Parts: sequence; C-alpha cells; structure tokens
Amino acid sequence: MRTGLLLAWLLLSVPAKAELLEAGTPSEIAVQKAHEMAAAMSRLDVEALLRFIPETDAVVYVSKGFPIRGNDYRKEIGDSYASLKSLQFKWKRWETTPLSETIVIFTGWAETVEESLAGERTTESVVFTTVWQREPTGWKRVIAHKSLESD
Repeated sequence: MRTGLLLAWLLLSVPAKAELLEAGTPSEIAVQKAHEMAAAMSRLDVEALLRFIPETDAVVYVSKGFPIRGNDYRKEIGDSYASLKSLQFKWKRWETTPLSETIVIFTGWAETVEESLAGERTTESVVFTTVWQREPTGWKRVIAHKSLESD
C-alpha cells in the first residue's frame, strides 16, 4: 500500500515534460522524431503528426512547392490523406546537423508509395530537409521542405 502511495506521489510531483522522457543527443532525438513521423504518415494518422507541428500562422511545411501553415496543417494533410487508401513511408538514409542543444537540421531521403482510393499506386523518391527545435512541450518540426529526388 505504501509503495502505491509513494509511486502516486512521485508521478504527481515530477513535471510531466516531454524532454524529461527523451534520452540521447539532439541529433539522435531528431532522428527518433523523424521515424515517429514516418510511422504516423504510414498509418495516415494526422493527429499523431500534429504532436510535432507548432500551432502558428507561419509556414511549417513546403510540399513540392505548396506551402502549409501550422494552423492549416490538420486540414491540408487531412484532406490529402482522405484521398488515400494507404501510404508507405520509409527512410533510406539521413544526415543531421546540430546547431545547438535545442535545434537540429535533419535531411532525409525516403521512398513513398501512395495508393489512392481508386487503387492507383504512385512511388516517389523524395528528400526532406527539416528543422527540429526543442520547445517547452517537446521537440517540434518547425519547418520542413519536401522535394522530389532527382535521378
């Protein structure tokens, strides 16, 4: 019984900040977050992706020339995902450049396979450049740019 009370006291006493639960260097955390986002994309899980996107009127994502603002991300990505039956997203390789303990640039090469509701499949090789920043609520992808990889 005392163990349960002690555990409850500890859980209530320790701040529940995301960065307290994350281990590793800033570069390792950025790679982990990029993989978490890839998994959410493969599930077409907009809500999971929103954990990483700042709520802002600033542009947070440029996809093949189309800018998306943070406050529009749910609608734009949700509309895009609603047109898909499935999406497979797999990182092929990546590089990181830490700028500080709170900011990391992540560049990743990936392959995506989209299947539309009509059953049409599209495979693309893409390159993402993203900037991850540690905020009080955890690591956020503050800007990302996606381009098609050239042969």
